[in-house]
Amino acid sequence: MKKIETATNLISDVEHLKKTVYTGNGEPSLISQIATLQATVEFLEKSMNDKMKNLDDSMEQSKCCIESKIDGLAEAINDRDDRQVQKESRSAHLTAALIAGGISILVAILTLVFRNS
Repeated sequence: MKKIETATNLISDVEHLKKTVYTGNGEPSLISQIATLQATVEFLEKSMNDKMKNLDDSMEQSKCCIESKIDGLAEAINDRDDRQVQKESRSAHLTAALIAGGISILVAILTLVFRNS
């Protein structure tokens, strides 16, 4: 008799568990709850993936903008350096020309002085 009672209790427990899992016991069934949770997780996963993609796109745009600005600054610095070199070169040429002109005038004066003496 004890075995029949245990088997009956076991069958009753299995039926109750089946009802809880598949049809619910005052709340949605476990299957429904799992489906709802799975849908929520999938939505959150998609949302996070979209946000990460947007963040990656935004960072890529920022990277391109920064690289562009750095390239522009490098070009401006190189232009400034080139202008400075040209300015110094013109100054050196002018100084050399003035010295050469002064020497030429001095040679001309000395030539006149020594010819007349």
